[in-house]
Amino acid sequence: VSIPEQVTFKARSKSHSEISHEDDIGPEIIHLYEVRNLGPSSIDGADIQIFWPAYTPREEYLLYLLDVNLQGGLPCEVNGLNPEGIQ
Repeated sequence: VSIPEQVTFKARSKSHSEISHEDDIGPEIIHLYEVRNLGPSSIDGADIQIFWPAYTPREEYLLYLLDVNLQGGLPCEVNGLNPEGIQ
């Protein structure tokens, strides 16, 4: 699920160095992913890899990952989480 369902990219007027707070980035986009085992057996582990367009062809951020919220107590490894330290 993506909230909102569609977003139109608008070039930013601020440079990377001028962005220090999440409000400077643009509209929030929330993606929800659910992974379930429908059985009949249990599993010892699973991997999920999610790829999305993070940069424009000019190396500008397109989608910027600020946070990951997990439910279920499973370990998670996230690459590219808030690389600029935005607050």
